[in-house]
Amino acid sequence: MDLRKIVLTFLALTGSITIFAQLNPIKNLYFSAWYQMPNNFFELNWSPPDTTTSDTLIGYNVYRGNILYRFQTDTTMHHLIIQDTDAPESFLGGDGIINPPFYIHVTAVYNLSNIESLYNDSSFCYGLAINVNENKSENIKLEIIPNPTKENSIIAINLEENHDGEQLLITDEKGVVIQRVQLTTKNTKIRVSNLSFKSGIYFCTLITKSQIVTKKFIIQE
Repeated sequence: MDLRKIVLTFLALTGSITIFAQLNPIKNLYFSAWYQMPNNFFELNWSPPDTTTSDTLIGYNVYRGNILYRFQTDTTMHHLIIQDTDAPESFLGGDGIINPPFYIHVTAVYNLSNIESLYNDSSFCYGLAINVNENKSENIKLEIIPNPTKENSIIAINLEENHDGEQLLITDEKGVVIQRVQLTTKNTKIRVSNLSFKSGIYFCTLITKSQIVTKKFIIQE
């Protein structure tokens, strides 16, 4: 290979790396779902990615699991009241597209060729709630300190009052339940090192009669 071909090849590779390096992911993914008899409601939103003058952001792809649900240009998708036309209640499950539970993630779409960014965050959805009157509540705190951790993390659950029968689920990034904890007091602390987890990404989900709260945590070697 002569010098000219080497230089052209280097420039092409450098240009490719620059293009893909600029495909920044979205930020601050937030998902909340609740049940008010007889309907399910949800809110999904995120912040736009950091962009440069060479980026051409055209919109976002919303995924349920690994299945593309839809492309949109807004940074929010919701079903807040019965008459809400932004997204149907069936996004949460029951329409045959994917069986709950599932993970939700959003990618940024760039350029006219629809090149997608990677994603660094996702939210867990348990699907449609049935026969449980679940409302939004602000009296539940779920904290994981520190995060990421090297097996010394403590999961702290703080409720305003005792809730006998509440559940805490810890799942891996594929949705497999690794640990199920039955809560009996309003303050519970669980040390991650006692759960014998391998390094990786996990989700801690607290299920009460009034709310479902999910936090992601990372275990490092």
